[in-house]
Amino acid sequence: MPGTKFKLDWYAGASAQVEVFSPGAAGEITYKLKYTSPFRSTIRPPVEDRQLGPEELDPINQQLDQLVTTLDARAAAGAAQPPAGASDAVLRNIEMLGRQLLSLIIPRYVQPDLRGGGLFLEIGMDEALLNYPWELMHDGENFLCLKHSVGRFVNGSTGIPGFQAPVSHIGSSLDKLAILLISVPNPQPRGTAVFENLPGAEAETKAICDVLAGRDDVMLETLLGKNATYNNVFQALSNGSYHIVHYNGHAHFNEKKPHLSGLVLYDRDMTTGAIKNYFAQSPPILCFINACETAKAAVWKDRYDIFRLARAFLETGAYLLGSRWKINDEAAAEFAKEFYRSLLLEGKPLGNSILDARKICKGKESSNEFAWASYILYGDPRICFRKVD
Repeated sequence: MPGTKFKLDWYAGASAQVEVFSPGAAGEITYKLKYTSPFRSTIRPPVEDRQLGPEELDPINQQLDQLVTTLDARAAAGAAQPPAGASDAVLRNIEMLGRQLLSLIIPRYVQPDLRGGGLFLEIGMDEALLNYPWELMHDGENFLCLKHSVGRFVNGSTGIPGFQAPVSHIGSSLDKLAILLISVPNPQPRGTAVFENLPGAEAETKAICDVLAGRDDVMLETLLGKNATYNNVFQALSNGSYHIVHYNGHAHFNEKKPHLSGLVLYDRDMTTGAIKNYFAQSPPILCFINACETAKAAVWKDRYDIFRLARAFLETGAYLLGSRWKINDEAAAEFAKEFYRSLLLEGKPLGNSILDARKICKGKESSNEFAWASYILYGDPRICFRKVD
């Protein structure tokens, strides 16, 4: 594709925002909501009290947790297909929980706006609400994440150091789109930690390389297997400037010491403190972390909250795409392939590319048929790498 470049841009289209707030410290006991419609009025509705608290929402997470435990067991079983009818039963239960969540949180006057589909939908929340599966709200017809291009943003409880977000360069041309691909399917054991081999990570890496092969507008650098060491990743981040960093392998979550959570490289873990400082030298626009929790790690209670790891990337100004529960290698590879095909070959925005990958993965037979539901984007779904001549 000689002469073709990318331009970092926002994609025009109807957008809406839903913000959910936890009870405040001044004696408040109920959740609040702020809605910004696709068609902005000069005088907008105030933050409204939803007259419900954790007692109504927590059971939804508890039941979804039980379903995800079932999905985890299926993913661990590899390619074996679930018993006949089992998938339909899980899907019906997830739909029911999604309808409950939407009915509780989204006011009736807002629901018609969301029913039509095709929005860039941003869902905002404070840190206490990160573990809720907002993308899986269901309007009686479909899940919101299968109708809209959905991204999250977080209303932080503490300040973070000032940074220049990569998206502040909106409108700039990129002679070549620089991508760093880090793949660690079989890391070395360390201490008492033994990691299962992830052959699908190799398939995912091959699928990504195949999608990007022969493109003179993309510079793809790879650190694979034994080459994906701590020092090599550090050197790559220090010497290069990447628009996308993609990682596949294991992630480690430490509930008692969150700062020790991190990515499992071939020889050492790269913890959140190191991630934040190394990536901040030249922050990517997007970090795609296609990782599963290590098999030997302690149980991670808030399985839907990847924010403990995500925050290290987000504080650099980068956006993050990741999964909330363990998915099998085949499904992860399929999702990544379709995401990059849509994002870079078709030039669609982040949210639309995720939506495309969800729909394709959902429509295919797989031993992990609910992988499409696991992915979440922390970032603006309208960002795109627009192709220009």
